[in-house]
Amino acid sequence: MNVWLYRIDPNIAIRNLTPRPVEAPLPRTRTAFELRYLITALASPAAATGGGAEQLLERAISALEERPVLTVEGGAIQVVYDSLSLSELTALWMAAKAEFQLSAAYVARGVTIAGSQP
Repeated sequence: MNVWLYRIDPNIAIRNLTPRPVEAPLPRTRTAFELRYLITALASPAAATGGGAEQLLERAISALEERPVLTVEGGAIQVVYDSLSLSELTALWMAAKAEFQLSAAYVARGVTIAGSQP
């Protein structure tokens, strides 16, 4: 199993929240992101003929669908399937300079990084 972080996007919903008034005290800043992953099932050549990669990816997808919310310090991260078009998948594999492998895309929403300034 291979998990590849291929893109980091700002979380637009949080980024576009109403700005705080100038006279309000400065809160500790948090920056929110959406992390996009490609999960790839790699099977040995012997297992590949018996559906090894498909079964491995099926188990990974099932695990993510059963527990789509990960609890972390300060909040929760939602992990959801991210449907990619054939051209998007092809572009990813070309950028990786690798042959296409059986894979599924997921996005992790609610990932935040606390700022150092109070």
